[in-house]
Amino acid sequence: MSNRLLAITIGLTITMASVCTWAQEAPAVISAPTKAVAGELNEAQKAEVDTFLRSCAHRLTAGTTASAPASNPAVDKRRKDLTAVRNDMAASYAVDNGAGYKRYYAQSADTNFAAPCLTSPDPVVQVTAAIALTRIRQPEIAPALDRMLASPTLAVRYQGLKAYIAIREAVLSSSNEARDRMMNGLLAVGDKETSGVVLATLYEALDLSGVANVSDQVLRQLRPRARVAVTNGLRRSVPAIRRGDAEMAQSVTRGTRTVLDSIADISKNERTDLLQVMADLMKNAAVTHQELSRTLSDARGLQRDKMEEMVQDYAAAMIELERVMGQIINRPETPVAESLRQKPQSPEKVMLAVNDLVGTAGEGGTAGKLAGEGIHPPVVLSEGPTLPKPLPANPLQPRKPTSVPASSPAQPGAALPGG
Repeated sequence: MSNRLLAITIGLTITMASVCTWAQEAPAVISAPTKAVAGELNEAQKAEVDTFLRSCAHRLTAGTTASAPASNPAVDKRRKDLTAVRNDMAASYAVDNGAGYKRYYAQSADTNFAAPCLTSPDPVVQVTAAIALTRIRQPEIAPALDRMLASPTLAVRYQGLKAYIAIREAVLSSSNEARDRMMNGLLAVGDKETSGVVLATLYEALDLSGVANVSDQVLRQLRPRARVAVTNGLRRSVPAIRRGDAEMAQSVTRGTRTVLDSIADISKNERTDLLQVMADLMKNAAVTHQELSRTLSDARGLQRDKMEEMVQDYAAAMIELERVMGQIINRPETPVAESLRQKPQSPEKVMLAVNDLVGTAGEGGTAGKLAGEGIHPPVVLSEGPTLPKPLPANPLQPRKPTSVPASSPAQPGAALPGG
């Protein structure tokens, strides 16, 4: 899904608006001896790297922009120019280059390439620069990644998170300053992000369960901060979940799984707050799931296919929420998951199981009773889902499977009974 989103972002922008006439100049190059430097670069070598990166930035940002139809040959030329800059950047940074050269290259890339390109008014320039920067697998590239995380362009933020995932272990095993910088950047994303695709990638970046070559002491220090970032992201997802945002439902599945890694040392207040957020998500997801399921029987063609996918995404989120809430409150039973897997599925039974867990306006649920005071029955938001518009049937598109093995934990977007 993320790759599709990125392709659409680049493709639509190029096709609809921007065709650039590039300045015709020979690109700067970096000499082989400079690339081989293992220690510190001298001033002449640093100037060589700086000049190359400024040249790449100029090739992306210079020239005049004009509107043209997709059939215009200039569109193809622009694509070739974008690809040429990315390829030149990739060729200038290779794993077999000298360690000192790669460190300075990453440092210079922030000032001489990221700064001018990521602030360009042209999203094509921004995304092209972001893709080029993600290939620089050095902790020193972190300042450029922070610029990407703060970008107003969704695809740039997404690329920034993927780049942080690629260098995460190197950053976490380096200095306290580098670790703090990365965590502060990720926390800022969790505080304001509205895209389900970006949030799911954020939760992947914050998942420390699979991190190797980092001391247990460092991971213990980082897990509470990761938990705060995920909890804040999940909290802000409730309105989108109620509106029927399937991508946000997938992100909730990912975020809920991520937070499970950090609950061993959770404080009572944090535990209560996290359970409240998950209860709010569960109830609003269940109400939306019920509304979608009831409408599904009247849908036809591609509209039905789309709605089935939405129902499956919501079911996967609810199953994961129940599983992690059960881990927190020591409740091994999973009646919500069992009711979702029943054939035929009964939305009413699903709702009864959800109400038993999270409570209703008149009575607290199991989570509230077992977790102690502080868990309030969730409030269902009023704004419901926007249903997909009717579309003609597509006989060439096979239906997705509608069940998952009972023993398998649900994955984001996993196929489940659609009702």
